Amino acid sequence: MRVTDRDPNHLHPAARALMERHQAAILRRLGAPTTCIETHREDGRQEDAFAAGLTEKRAGGSHHNVKFLDGRPASCAWHLVIDPAGALIIGFGSSVLHPRGCLTAPVDMGRHGVKALSSEELLYLSIGVIGEELGATWGGRWDVRGKGPDWTHFQLAFPLSHIKSAMRLQGGDLSALARSA
Repeated sequence: MRVTDRDPNHLHPAARALMERHQAAILRRLGAPTTCIETHREDGRQEDAFAAGLTEKRAGGSHHNVKFLDGRPASCAWHLVIDPAGALIIGFGSSVLHPRGCLTAPVDMGRHGVKALSSEELLYLSIGVIGEELGATWGGRWDVRGKGPDWTHFQLAFPLSHIKSAMRLQGGDLSALARSA
């Protein structure tokens, strides 16, 4: 089994700055601390995730696989989860939040139609919307291989082909992409 890379230093500086702004906004607006559980994926881990049906992208085709020209990780994608050790959310303990009898609210989830969301899903919906407000693309809007949303996934909003071109032509500087967006 390959180890998951959680190191924020393995994010591209633009992605890390966005992730840190996102975490601060979540804490400020929801009172929920978050933990980054994944950043860079080596090709083997990306293939493992593809084989497990966790992603639609093969090795080299994911925002998680971006590298600087010298081979150092420069992931443009990350996964955030609620940090149960520090969350001040009533009913949220050390296990996944699925309280019995909890009210749910219908939310339009695109191709998934309208469905009642659990308390946990509503919380991740809030986190996703905050990320989108800051300019990230959120995996909660996707249907990953028919399995539904990728609630915890965020990435820079630029197409991977543009990121790879900037990495080659601009030596890893993505500021030109940000100006063109």
